[in-house]
Amino acid sequence: MPGSDVAVHPNQQLIYSGLNFHTLRLALCAMYWWKNGDTTGEWINNMKYVIPMQHNWENPINAESTDTYIQYWINRDDRLTQDYFDGEKGEQETARKIADIKVRFMGTQGEQWAKAFHHITQRNSVPQIFMDFCGAQTLEYVGPIVPTNVNYFQVGNTSVAFDLTFRLEYKEVLDLSDLRQRLMYVSIGSGELLEGGFTG
Repeated sequence: MPGSDVAVHPNQQLIYSGLNFHTLRLALCAMYWWKNGDTTGEWINNMKYVIPMQHNWENPINAESTDTYIQYWINRDDRLTQDYFDGEKGEQETARKIADIKVRFMGTQGEQWAKAFHHITQRNSVPQIFMDFCGAQTLEYVGPIVPTNVNYFQVGNTSVAFDLTFRLEYKEVLDLSDLRQRLMYVSIGSGELLEGGFTG
């Protein structure tokens, strides 16, 4: 399966695995479009059907569209445990977390795909997909389907969408080896440290 559950911080200093907007997008795409034998080009093409839930993205639905789209948002990302160093993984810092996620289905099969999401707990492929991409397990509760009108840019461009929420529990791992290496070079100049200040 293409993709990775590892995300790299833009300044290249922090590498972590687990749930984030990128890995969630990959998992949702895999749930609805992945087929064995898909090429990288087909995979990238399918990614256009899974987009963040924000209005500055182009409205994917128009009067001629026969496609179905998924929008997503991480509503809440919270710790379940105090973070800790995993002795088996060297310089990797770990925390157990839980996330509340909202998904929106829009288009010709939007309602059917939302209803299908109410049947994910017994489908073997779904837990495996979330584990592969997000290091996560799906919790049994899936929220109600809430139909809503989505008005993007103008009144005539309103679309019916079907929203629901679900929860993922996952392990977030941060590789701090590079950051810890940098701290080895921190030093204090000569002198005497006194209450109220430093004297050289």
